[in-house]
Amino acid sequence: MSSSVVGDTSFLSRLAGLLPRIKTRLQLSGLAIAVGAWVAVRTISPNALKAQISAGAIGIAFVVFGQVFSALGTFEAAQRAKLIIALFVIFCIFVLSLIVVTSLFVLNAERSTAEQEVSDLQDQIIAVVGAWEGSDHNPGDRDKVVRGAPKLTNAMLSIPDTGLRPEWQIVKYEYGLYAATMTSSIEEVKSGSDQAKREFAVRGLTAGDHALAIISKAENRYLTDKDFENVVAFVRSNDDEERIRYLRAICFCQLFRIGEIHSKEQAKHEIEELNRIQPSFAKSKYPILGNPEFAGCIE
Repeated sequence: MSSSVVGDTSFLSRLAGLLPRIKTRLQLSGLAIAVGAWVAVRTISPNALKAQISAGAIGIAFVVFGQVFSALGTFEAAQRAKLIIALFVIFCIFVLSLIVVTSLFVLNAERSTAEQEVSDLQDQIIAVVGAWEGSDHNPGDRDKVVRGAPKLTNAMLSIPDTGLRPEWQIVKYEYGLYAATMTSSIEEVKSGSDQAKREFAVRGLTAGDHALAIISKAENRYLTDKDFENVVAFVRSNDDEERIRYLRAICFCQLFRIGEIHSKEQAKHEIEELNRIQPSFAKSKYPILGNPEFAGCIE
């Protein structure tokens, strides 16, 4: 039995245990709120078990608060007003806290799901990279790229940014660029049509623009914005900006090959930026000379 099913049974059992204690309309409303909130959160985020429990606890708070009224007769009349006010303030703070906690649990669950999807697609794209590098000599590798790269481009770039932290947004756009670059590179111009080659080159460049914009934003704000604290170290340790520049140069060269002459200078600019960031890295890991992707475009 899955943990989700176990959690559902446990929560519903606890709610059922409250039924004999229901004495007021407020408590009955609380029980209805508990069930409704739990169902709503479960519908929105089925895997967020903590969020479902905290949402249900909002209704349970109404039930508990309602029990106070049945015990008011045990207090002196002078104390009742102060007691009710104090408990009401505590109740409001508690409910508001549960609402905030539930929202955070739902957000974290959605973020984890989206980031896992990006990670899975990243692994698939990396697997296709090996085939791309051998596609000039192996028809089987070429077929693998032709079949896989376009689908991976679409899948990666269709993931919403809202569920991703900045570093994962960079991964999304960087590897979306990677898949688009492979697609444009492998795509042959058929019957005078260069639509597919141009389309994926442009999509790759657009994805690269997004990734570079996030990197630039992180470098400007990481000292003052906690959302970007880990991004700069992440980018530097993974050579993300260098790889993005290199892939963008390839995309510009693809456009140059289909007649967009100005793209040649833009490709050169990307390589100049790559060499500026880390010359030794650029020459050893991403060479220009002898690479067929740059033949006739960057000498």
